[in-house]
Amino acid sequence: DLMRNKSPAYAGCIEAAKSLKSKARLHMLRLDIPQTGLENRTFNPPAVRDNAFVCLQTMWRSCGTYLWSKFRNNPDFCAFIEPCHEKLLFATSEMFQKDMEGGVTTTLRHPPIDKHYFAEFPFQENGGVPFFHKRFSFENYYLPEETADLELERYITSLTDVARSQNRRSFTKFCRFGMKTAWLKKNFAPMIIYVVRDPDAMFRSYWSLGGRDSYFLCGLILILSKNRNLPMFGEAAEEWGIPSILCSTTAEEIAEAHKVVQKLDDQILRDICLLLWALTLKHNIACADVLLDVDSLALNSVYRKKMEELLTRDIGISFAFDDIQRPRQAAAPGSLFSPRGMEIIQRSMQGLSADFSSLSLDALSADSRKLFEALL
Repeated sequence: DLMRNKSPAYAGCIEAAKSLKSKARLHMLRLDIPQTGLENRTFNPPAVRDNAFVCLQTMWRSCGTYLWSKFRNNPDFCAFIEPCHEKLLFATSEMFQKDMEGGVTTTLRHPPIDKHYFAEFPFQENGGVPFFHKRFSFENYYLPEETADLELERYITSLTDVARSQNRRSFTKFCRFGMKTAWLKKNFAPMIIYVVRDPDAMFRSYWSLGGRDSYFLCGLILILSKNRNLPMFGEAAEEWGIPSILCSTTAEEIAEAHKVVQKLDDQILRDICLLLWALTLKHNIACADVLLDVDSLALNSVYRKKMEELLTRDIGISFAFDDIQRPRQAAAPGSLFSPRGMEIIQRSMQGLSADFSSLSLDALSADSRKLFEALL
């Protein structure tokens, strides 16, 4: 039996969901980012070579780096990771190399790599990447497709130009970009894969990397803070006491977000994680080309085979996901959601327009689907 025994706190979450919305029992699978060897085999059918730009949309700790490494290991692709990372404003390639030598890959439980994460980026001699702006990291988390953002468009174009200059296809693994999928489709027409992971497992992974000092919790706060003017985030920011954070540097903003994290109840941190999971998933169910559920990828061999075949057909790379693992469970406080959090998230979801059919939900694991439907 792949299902984990449920704790009393978890069972309480399920009863809350039943009382708020008549939905089936939620059984949430657990999955953490695996350590893995890389195994890609390649071929380039003419029919798929026109697909020159592939994007992976992810949230933090959703197995995205494992998937990115599959593309990076393929010489057909120039594979960029986290092009909106705040350090790209000032860092040099040597700084990131030093981080790798210091063991950051092991700390983050990522697959092994033979060069630092950002080696593909065109760093300037005095640091930073051309055309990158501070606001790209946490502002405008939701960018409607009709919104013009010429600076962001120029920046992404500059990265695809790097790949093109090498006669390679561009692959980009985004974080903190999850509700820009429709905008990306309109302006660049890439193939977009959205990665779905159980939000409880995501939060446990955040917590395992520092508890209340976790960078990822600070990131959630900054996203909510800097997007509190949007209807789908406003009530949550007000209810949970998330202030507007504006400093001259992102490092200062992260420090301010850290102060906020220290003041918040554990359960509110949980609810914030679920809010962003639900809104980002709703946007991508409507806009992404492929939904890839990593819980199913790890636990269901039939699904794994089907996804390997789908990506091979649509992208032209022969994928093997046999090495994806299901490691230990990290402890974390709180429940999947609170009753009050559920109410706020449901209203926030109503504030986001997204057209999709119920058939689109078939791409989700049964557990993610039940949770998502409970939040609609």
